[in-house]
Amino acid sequence: ERWVIGRTCRTVFNRHQSLADSLRADGVDARAVGNVMMDTIPRSGFDARSLRTRPLAVTLLPGSREQTAQNFTLQVEAIRRLPDALRPDVFLALAGGIDAQDLATAAGLTWTGLAFTGDVVIHAARGALGELVEASDVVLSQAGTATIQSLGLGRPVITFVRDTDRMQRFTDENRLFGDARPLVATDAAELSRMLENLLGDDADRARRAAIGRERIGGPGAIDQIIASLA
Repeated sequence: ERWVIGRTCRTVFNRHQSLADSLRADGVDARAVGNVMMDTIPRSGFDARSLRTRPLAVTLLPGSREQTAQNFTLQVEAIRRLPDALRPDVFLALAGGIDAQDLATAAGLTWTGLAFTGDVVIHAARGALGELVEASDVVLSQAGTATIQSLGLGRPVITFVRDTDRMQRFTDENRLFGDARPLVATDAAELSRMLENLLGDDADRARRAAIGRERIGGPGAIDQIIASLA
């Protein structure tokens, strides 16, 4: 890989300074100027914080593929199982192409056009991942890039793993994510227990948040990349 990079790349932008130093030692113009994923977090100006009514909040990222409704239903069931004292405000980042009514039907909720109502109230928005995650304390995610961006924003992410999933992928990812992304089985009770633990432990939440910020890195790369192309 290093040989290919050295032969084909004029400049390399990477996330971590230690890698940049290593590549420069091989004669590559490598620069650690931020994580481009953190420069491309969707934002829309949605005022999520104005909807907060409880001490803590959770954002749901059920993904954007064929299992989105099942993922959402499991996440909602985990919220339902929380003790009343820890019930958070709940937000949902709706991915493009996902029908909110389908999610509502699957989870036994009512879709009003702005929020899901019923025994759990969930405020939803599209294109507002940044605002939703920043207004929250924990993220439940089955997404890909959005998981990384949430970790970089300093929010612990809980992901569940199905028996049919390729576990090696999760293991490889968590070599980077570490404790910032705990993994649980595809079980509402287990997901709820992990969520309850994080919501009830400020110190552990902060510890995991710090790991995510450090491992993913901050923004700043995209301006440098554009400037290098000029």
